[in-house]
Amino acid sequence: MEVIAKVKQEQSDHHKESLDVNHDNDVNMEVDKETDSNSCDNLGSSLVESDRKIKEENVKEEPDLSNSCNSVDNLVVESDRKIKEENIKKEEPDLCNSNNDMNNSIVESDSKEENNVKREEPDLYSYTKLDDFTSEIFKIELGNLPNFIGYGQLRKLLNSNLKLHPRKVKAIGNPPHFAFITFRNEKDRDKALKELNGYQWKGKTLSAKKANPAADPMAKKRKAGESEDCSDPKKSKN
Repeated sequence: MEVIAKVKQEQSDHHKESLDVNHDNDVNMEVDKETDSNSCDNLGSSLVESDRKIKEENVKEEPDLSNSCNSVDNLVVESDRKIKEENIKKEEPDLCNSNNDMNNSIVESDSKEENNVKREEPDLYSYTKLDDFTSEIFKIELGNLPNFIGYGQLRKLLNSNLKLHPRKVKAIGNPPHFAFITFRNEKDRDKALKELNGYQWKGKTLSAKKANPAADPMAKKRKAGESEDCSDPKKSKN
C-alpha cells in the first residue's frame, strides 16, 4: 500500500511539475506574443514616419509650378511688349527728321534757283578772269589835274617827263579833270602810283590810286537789253 501511495504521490508531483512547465511555457508564449506585437507596432510606426518624411522631401523637391508659370507668362508678355515697341518705332516716320529734310530741300532748292539767277546774269568783268591779256587789270585813276591842259600835254608828262610808258590813257572832261591810265604789268603800275601820287604839276598836286577795271561793253549792253525786256512787257512778248 505504501508503495502504491508513493507511486501515486510521485505521479501527482510529476503531473504538477508538468502543469507548472506548461504554465511557464504559456506565460513565455504570451510574453513573446506581446513582444512581437510591440515590435510590429514599432515597425509600423517607423514605416509610417519614414513614408511621411519621404513624401515631405518629394514635396520640397517638386518645382513650384505656379511660380514657374507666372514667370513664363511675364517673360512672354515682356517679349511681346518689346516687339510691339520696336515695330512701332520702325513703322512710325520720324516727323522731326522729315520736317528738317523738307526744310533743307526747300532751302537747297531756293539756293539753286538763286544760283541759276546769278549764273544767268552776265558778268561784266568776266574778261579779266580769262587767260587773254588785258591792261584793265593794271589800272590807276589820276586826279586833281591842272586846269586848261590837253590830252597831248598829259601824254607828254607820262611818256617823256616821267618815263612811265602807259598802255592806254583816257582823259575825262574837256578840259580833263581826271584820267584813267592802264599799264602792261603790275610793276609798271606800282611805279606810276609812286611817281604820280603827290607830284606837283602846273600848280596842282596830283593824286593817284588803283582803279577797278572797266565793265565789258558787250556784257553791259546785253544786261541793259535784258533789263529793258523785263521792264517793257509788250517788248518781251514780241
